[in-house]
Amino acid sequence: MKNGKVITTILIIAVIIIIGYALLKPKKQAQVVQQPVQARETPQKQAKVSIPEDEESDGGISESDDDENHLDEMMNDEEQGVEQNITEGPVDITQQQEQAAGIKTTTPQNRQIFLSLKSTGTVGQASQQEIEAGTIPIKAQIYEGEESLAKPGQKAQITTAVHQGKKFTGILSQVEETKDPNNKILKATIEAANRAGLLKPGMEIEAVIYVDLGQRLCVPNDSIFDTGDKDVVFLKKAPGKYEPAEVETGYENDDYTEIESGVKEGDAIAASTTALIDLKTKLEAEAESNTKTAK
Repeated sequence: MKNGKVITTILIIAVIIIIGYALLKPKKQAQVVQQPVQARETPQKQAKVSIPEDEESDGGISESDDDENHLDEMMNDEEQGVEQNITEGPVDITQQQEQAAGIKTTTPQNRQIFLSLKSTGTVGQASQQEIEAGTIPIKAQIYEGEESLAKPGQKAQITTAVHQGKKFTGILSQVEETKDPNNKILKATIEAANRAGLLKPGMEIEAVIYVDLGQRLCVPNDSIFDTGDKDVVFLKKAPGKYEPAEVETGYENDDYTEIESGVKEGDAIAASTTALIDLKTKLEAEAESNTKTAK
């Protein structure tokens, strides 16, 4: 009997110890769960830039829209002011900086200039004489402001969506003197080559009429910087020394711009004003940064 009581007592003590250990054991599992929850928390950036879509104002334009328009105007004025300031003063750089930046020069030259007048129209009905000659008339139009440039005898290139990728040649044969009172457009006729008979009456076409302007004093387009108020080129006075010069421009095509005044044939100018201005801006920024550092 004594042995039985001893065993029972030992079992009870063991159970008490086990229960106590379970109660006192640290709750590591709960801490592990809390850590990833904190890691997932991220700032709600979208809320800072979101704009309510349902807001309306009695005046038609909300205050935020008005402010935004005013801000745009201020930014445009500021950008224009920056562009004007950039072209105001001379550019003074070393020959090494000039060469490293790839600054090159060019000269205004007399060049043969061709303009491209874009037109639209419709293929007309060919007469018997035109059929025998292998041509067909195209009723085209000359837009306002270009009427003084379009002259009979000028070459034209015609394309149509019906024959994509194919180009037809033609000659501007007639330009009416009276404008359409409704849209101020001059009607014109282009005689297009059509021996294969691919152009049919009623087809809609697009045409480019080539205008030979003859010899004009020109500079590459990249050498001109448009500030918004004026056109500027940079005259090279000495190695690394450039001065802005305002120019009056005339006609331009994809490569060259006519110069009416401001520079003359033989003047050395920067071939790319953008490259020169970028270099000037970079050097001024570096100088300002060095000044601040020295202080």
